[in-house]
Amino acid sequence: MIENLNKYIDHTLLKANATKSEIKNLCEQAKEYNFFSVCVNPVNVKFAKELLEQTQVKVCTVVGFPLGQNEMTTKMFEAQMAVENGADEIDMVINVAKLIDGDYDYVEQEIKSVHSVLNENTTLKVIIETCYLNTNEIVKATEICEKAGANFVKTSTGFGTRGVSIEDVKTIKSAIKGNIGIKASGGIKTREFAESLIEAGATRIGTSSGVAIVNEKKELDMCLFKRKKKAKTSYQDWHNNINNFGFNEKYNSLSGSFQNASANGESLQENNDKIVKNDSNNVNNDNNISKNVNDNDKNEQFTDKK
Repeated sequence: MIENLNKYIDHTLLKANATKSEIKNLCEQAKEYNFFSVCVNPVNVKFAKELLEQTQVKVCTVVGFPLGQNEMTTKMFEAQMAVENGADEIDMVINVAKLIDGDYDYVEQEIKSVHSVLNENTTLKVIIETCYLNTNEIVKATEICEKAGANFVKTSTGFGTRGVSIEDVKTIKSAIKGNIGIKASGGIKTREFAESLIEAGATRIGTSSGVAIVNEKKELDMCLFKRKKKAKTSYQDWHNNINNFGFNEKYNSLSGSFQNASANGESLQENNDKIVKNDSNNVNNDNNISKNVNDNDKNEQFTDKK
């Protein structure tokens, strides 16, 4: 079980109807659980940054989201505005259709153009939307992301035909040649799945279920604590019952009786041994008497013959 799972999580709220109070709640949860970041739509970046001031929680936002079908210059402008509003990380969606068409130069240039407007410390994660790609296309997309200077390859928007799979992460990891991260996202609802993705190679988890995922461990720990407490209480009750009913005294009394009986048994055995020894001596005496009688009879017979 991964102990610091919370530090892998981008706590996410990207739905169209996310209200100001929901964004505030998202940020409060991120502070409470010490998530790596919150991921919000561009319009909410400035508000989230204010709420998370004086904390270690980063602010992440999206560019060209969720379809990736914006013009390259539009994506550049979105990214620049997001950084000016306080975004620490940018998750941009590539033009997936261009990748499938084999226009790899366009995809590479698109990533480079967005990267060019970011601050030196801004993290760029590139969403390749694996649900629309075959294995070879996932490998090619990963190679392009790495070549264009991205910090992470991100699997999914969460708005496609499916979310991330273990195989997606393994395929991306196999294609990486340098030091680039993998963000798994889309459909991650349980701790087990999140940890499986990390074991497969993911270095960041994007999910709207961060609180539930982290609380799974707390619930497990509480369950184990209650079981241990119950077991301890049961033992104490059992021990107290022994004392209350005087079982200890009865045991000690019985133990003493057994010891006395044992001692008496040893004395009886000694007496029996003495009796047996005396009987043996008596038998020997009788044998001697019988021998003497026989000897006398023989002497008398010898005298008569004379």
